Amino acid sequence: MSWLPFVLLLLVLVGLLGSGYWIWQGYEFSRAFRLLKAGQYAEVIPHTERLIAFGPDKMRARVIQVRALIEIDAKGSIEELTTLLAQGSAKDHPEIGLAFLQLQLDADRLDGVDEVLQELRTKQAANPEFLLLQAKIQIRREEQREAFSTLEQLLSVDSQNEEALLLRGQLLLRQNNRAADIQAKSNLRQASKHKGEVGMSALLTLAASPGIPLFDSDREWLMRRIREHSRGTPISRLLADTQQLNLEPGKRAAIIAEAIRREGAKEPELVAKWLLSNSAYAELLVFLQSPASGQLDETGRWSAQLMAYMQSNDLENASRLLNRADQPISEARRTTLLAFIGSGQDTANSKQATQLWRDAYAQAEEDGAFNELLALGQLALRKGWQEEAAACLKTAIAAAKNSREELAAIPLYLAALTMQGKTADALVVVHRSLELSPDDVGMLNNQYYLEALLDDPADADPHRIAPLVEQSPASVMRSTYSFLLWKAGLLDQAQEQFDLLNKQYLSIGSCRLGGLLIAVDQKDYPAAANLMKGLDPAVLMPEEAVLYDQAKSVLEAHQAL
Repeated sequence: MSWLPFVLLLLVLVGLLGSGYWIWQGYEFSRAFRLLKAGQYAEVIPHTERLIAFGPDKMRARVIQVRALIEIDAKGSIEELTTLLAQGSAKDHPEIGLAFLQLQLDADRLDGVDEVLQELRTKQAANPEFLLLQAKIQIRREEQREAFSTLEQLLSVDSQNEEALLLRGQLLLRQNNRAADIQAKSNLRQASKHKGEVGMSALLTLAASPGIPLFDSDREWLMRRIREHSRGTPISRLLADTQQLNLEPGKRAAIIAEAIRREGAKEPELVAKWLLSNSAYAELLVFLQSPASGQLDETGRWSAQLMAYMQSNDLENASRLLNRADQPISEARRTTLLAFIGSGQDTANSKQATQLWRDAYAQAEEDGAFNELLALGQLALRKGWQEEAAACLKTAIAAAKNSREELAAIPLYLAALTMQGKTADALVVVHRSLELSPDDVGMLNNQYYLEALLDDPADADPHRIAPLVEQSPASVMRSTYSFLLWKAGLLDQAQEQFDLLNKQYLSIGSCRLGGLLIAVDQKDYPAAANLMKGLDPAVLMPEEAVLYDQAKSVLEAHQAL
């Protein structure tokens, strides 16, 4: 009995110490959270260090500490994040998983993100922050279809998410068709409501994208919004000036002079590019000789002078610059530019590629210089050097460093192949393009038309293009639809689609041929004769030429009766 008071006292002391320990832990966590919320990140660290050393919930303390470290030094905290994720689970600590994804994106490193995405996907599927990060990763990987799907999911949760609208608009601009450009315009205008960086990015994308249809009212709104935005920069102010140039061509000289005065001394390279983009070649040459361009380095000055001379067709001065001993560009670029100058001076319009072009192609091929190969392929196409164009563009595709470069060369290569009558090869190229960009509407149209022309596959559904026609009812795809229906023997449906076709497309040989084939099979010989009058068989591919000859024979046989 004599020990009982001491035991009771000991129990009370233990209880007091225990409750004090838990009170201390609660205080430290509470204080760390308040400091984190207040943005006092450095002061969070001592509290979390004590919790990690003496507290039982070390993982929770590490999570708070890493969140503070991210704000203090994002790049330096990546190892802490990786260690923390290795010790725990992203789904148990989603804020750490999200921070890891963001840091990997910022560092342009995507190793390790798939595992974190997989763990977060189940419980974070409705979290806009997670969906936005997932879309950005998919865009970085050129997974456009997946990115579209993720952004649609995000916008179904948060329809006004400005960053998602910005990304969706930018993705739509990659599709290279008018319907997508119009949708992009709508998305970007919505995104521009954001007051910060996202809003400015949307405005700049609208101003700098030539494919977006802008009316005068759009330009006035865009110019005003850019100039009023709190995050104005030299490039944004110059893009606003571009809108004013379009709106007030009579004030062109004054607008350009003011832009040079305002930005020239601080941003001479930017101003030089802006003057080039607005075809202000004389003003550019004057600017390059003025004190205002003093900060422009000699390479930049040389390049700007060369472009001004070439764009204004002053080929003599352009050649002089290129042949200077101290010219600062690669041999592939120099010979390519000389080939363009030679082309401009070729008044005889040579039927064969010039020696300057051949020298440039050999140098660009040796260097694997994609941009030069692409430019030379375009030049050859324009000059009608079909065989050389196809060879050069095929080499450009082989030299492409990524899918975006390959997609830039493919339409030109496709044009070269069709001009040569290599229809089967053209279809192979179309399939490759769709592997890289499955939602490219123009290439889908090409695929369906060429497959029908080649009967490959022979039993293809003629209605497979119908959803695309519904999306763009005024497009050339309606002609393809009518041709697919004609091939399937559905004459009345083919006629119906052809009647709905915008007649401006009858200037295209394949569209006019489609109407001719339908008219002959419908025994509408006056319409067939009218369509044949405007059709030059020389522009047709071999398979089209066979169909043309068959239709011509039927029409001539009828006229002979």
